Amino acid sequence: MVYKILQPERRGSTLLVTINRPESLNALNTAFFDEMDHLIANDALDPELTAVVITGAGNAFVAGADSAEMVNKT
Repeated sequence: MVYKILQPERRGSTLLVTINRPESLNALNTAFFDEMDHLIANDALDPELTAVVITGAGNAFVAGADSAEMVNKT
């Protein structure tokens, strides 16, 4: 899978995952959940991993849900 929102980076036995939507303060949208599902089911199952660290790009970790996307889907 090609990630558009998540930026996973392996650092030894740690997987650093950056949520990269700084323009929306990393608000969580449908694509985020699709990518995170894939990451957990595939990349994060490596038995050599000892930690998964999740961070946000820019000035916020996560501002919450992307309400603009929810409004557009109804």
